[in-house]
Amino acid sequence: MEMLPAPYCPGCKTLAKDMGELDFFLEEGQTREEYVRQEEGTYNEVNGHFLCDTCYTKEGMPTSPTGWKCP
Repeated sequence: MEMLPAPYCPGCKTLAKDMGELDFFLEEGQTREEYVRQEEGTYNEVNGHFLCDTCYTKEGMPTSPTGWKCP
């Protein structure tokens, strides 16, 4: 089984597992990490980085024609 990096927002330096604001979106039995990996559009599967909603807004809501992933 491949070990994936822990989802992490480099903007606020917070791990997904510590983001209670994600709980509203979770399906029954789903972890915060699973949610980010499956649903977060900015999630970078190579390094585990994503921008939480607050940091995404602060960064100007970056986008690209092919979909923006957090570096």
